[in-house]
Amino acid sequence: MTRVTLIRLITVTLSMLIVECLSAQNSSVDQISAVELPPVNIADPIQAQGGWVGAVAAQYVPALDGSGLISLDRTTKAHILLGGMFSAGWDSNPDNQQHGSSSGEFTFSPYLGLQRNTSRTQYLLQYVPTFTKYSSNVYSSQLLNRASARVLGVLSERWRWDVNADGSYGQDSLRLLVPPEGVVVGQIPGIGPNAAAYRANAGNVTFIEGGAGVQYARSERDSISLHVGDSYSHFSGLHGNNSIATTRLSYDRKMSPILGMAAYGQMFYGYGAINCTSVGGGIGVTWTIRERTSLQLSGGPQVNSAACGNQLGFIFSGQFSARLSAKSQFYGLASREFGTYYLGPGLWQNSISAGYQRQLGLVGVFTADAGYTQSDSLIASGSYHGTFYDAAFSRPLWRGFLSSISYRRYSGRTGSNDLSRDIAMFSITWSPNTRNLFR
Repeated sequence: MTRVTLIRLITVTLSMLIVECLSAQNSSVDQISAVELPPVNIADPIQAQGGWVGAVAAQYVPALDGSGLISLDRTTKAHILLGGMFSAGWDSNPDNQQHGSSSGEFTFSPYLGLQRNTSRTQYLLQYVPTFTKYSSNVYSSQLLNRASARVLGVLSERWRWDVNADGSYGQDSLRLLVPPEGVVVGQIPGIGPNAAAYRANAGNVTFIEGGAGVQYARSERDSISLHVGDSYSHFSGLHGNNSIATTRLSYDRKMSPILGMAAYGQMFYGYGAINCTSVGGGIGVTWTIRERTSLQLSGGPQVNSAACGNQLGFIFSGQFSARLSAKSQFYGLASREFGTYYLGPGLWQNSISAGYQRQLGLVGVFTADAGYTQSDSLIASGSYHGTFYDAAFSRPLWRGFLSSISYRRYSGRTGSNDLSRDIAMFSITWSPNTRNLFR
């Protein structure tokens, strides 16, 4: 999938979603409090057809405003997600410079989402711009735009499909001020590996990734799926572009109500700053230990072309999510992946992250996250490692408003350049119809 094709795909997807939402006669703003209800655990659109023989769990998408997970349920015909966040605080190094000076900072992030369901499709579109101003005249105002789209569909009793796209454009250093890149770990919101991936003097970032997939249910226990994707990243302060195309074919079998197995084959093609190919496969297992506690593991060898430097590699991923009590939960992630989207020209990316969330009665929610990312590049200056952690306490106010205090710390090294950054913020968030961090 070329970059031009991907951009066209994103454009068509967003256009379809906007037209569907604007044409909905029953569009409404759902006034659910951000701390009242968890997402409804309803199956995906194929199960909703009443004949899907390969039943799967409900699907969730991280909210770009950091409020938790959005359930792709079918409870409403049209759903408008609104919100916003205003923050004030202190930033030790706003531009990710090796020897940057500190400043007070103010940010404003309005949030808009559109969710639309029809008899055969489900759409979700999100957009969040972040505007930042600093008290020091050393730094000018900055802007970072982030957007995502997800479409799920059903063709027949046995066939379903999906399309997804994500993108960002603006000052790369602002990524440490906005909610970290969210991922779904079981039914828990977590942070992805790019939360620990920053580079000094990166400038403006243009990042686009997307893909499409199709799944066929052979029986109630067996299914086959195919997914293709592409990513593109460019930094104005760095040389070259980084692009990776992926193809994955997998066979899944449900061994029991709590155990599933999978076998897969995949290919990665890096083009741009690095041109090489990696082909391989592996096996995976999913174990539902108990309700809202699960473990997923997968891995296998990769045979690389000569341009990749190493002729044999290994890729793996693991995730664990657990509801520890009625008021606390934990997640953990670990992976070794091909390509380093946000780190510039690279080959392998190793990462680990974990988080803990606890609801303190009616007082509020405490969250803590930590992550580490490391990559080896084919060019000496590209070797990288970074560490990220944050802690926050949020407290509900009234009518969807929340207050929060947070602290974030980042430290890393690229080649011979060290980079560190500390941020303390006080925020007021309005989120009337998205979900709380603890569900």
